[in-house]
Amino acid sequence: MTGFNRLNNIVGWLVFLVAATTYTLTLEPTASFWDCGEFLSAAYKLQVVHPPGAAFFLTLGRIFTLGADPADVAWRVNFMNGLASAFSILFLFWTITAIARKIMLKNESDASNMGKIIAVLGAGAVGALCYTFTDSFWFSAVEGEVYALSSMTTALVFWLIFKWDSHADEADSDRWLILLAFLMGISAGIHLLNLLCIPAICFVYYLRRFTFSWVGLLKTFLLGCVILVFIQIGVIAKNSIHCGVFRSHLREFLRNRTRRRIRFLPHHFGSSHRSRIVVDPAKSQRLVENRFLNVRFHFDFLLFHVCGGHSL
Repeated sequence: MTGFNRLNNIVGWLVFLVAATTYTLTLEPTASFWDCGEFLSAAYKLQVVHPPGAAFFLTLGRIFTLGADPADVAWRVNFMNGLASAFSILFLFWTITAIARKIMLKNESDASNMGKIIAVLGAGAVGALCYTFTDSFWFSAVEGEVYALSSMTTALVFWLIFKWDSHADEADSDRWLILLAFLMGISAGIHLLNLLCIPAICFVYYLRRFTFSWVGLLKTFLLGCVILVFIQIGVIAKNSIHCGVFRSHLREFLRNRTRRRIRFLPHHFGSSHRSRIVVDPAKSQRLVENRFLNVRFHFDFLLFHVCGGHSL
């Protein structure tokens, strides 16, 4: 399959180049008249957007706008989305060829059949390029909304389950599942669309690891739905509670750690022994509070979005 893999990579990157060129040449120069203006300004200043928030999107947007003139901020974020959309097309191509490969190239003799290889690669190219120029996807690819980046993470996660499928018999194949789960968690900081991949991922895992039966397929579907509902309602919707508990524990930890450091300080640098000194309790409390506020400044931006936009 080495020859096929090489061609698969070459054609995939060519399709990516077509998509990236198309989206870059047709980028919105400024902001579209809906949520885009909110996301663009929030990314530039690392501010907070409407619930459920988009912390990872805003963080990437901030990276792309570092050093930018304010007049160029919109174009840079739009370019980020255009690039992400081109990667969506790349992963879509590889997903299509992974599925077509399981149908057309079942053994080594098929892998050397150039006609079947062209059919598999042609299916991927036609499907990916058709999606490249669809109306709704093209619109989201050239403006500063979260859907382009969300589509990329969704396409990446779905491609990863097929990547795992092709390596499932290897000893370290579970690393693909770990990466998949990690990226799915990160994608919640962009948009919750990614969670819809869970039932499909369960189907791929079931069909690869277990003998097919209609009862087993139904149980897999129900399990996928249960996992989806649990993450949506039990984890994401309750994250404001979880993050509040985390913040209270963080505050207590910092308070105790700072007090220990205050109580046992040397009289001067270079002293050969450490002796207990008396500290003004008011100053000690202010030091604890200042340290907590400094850490909170870095954590609360992310926690606000993860918590579904609820105030901490």
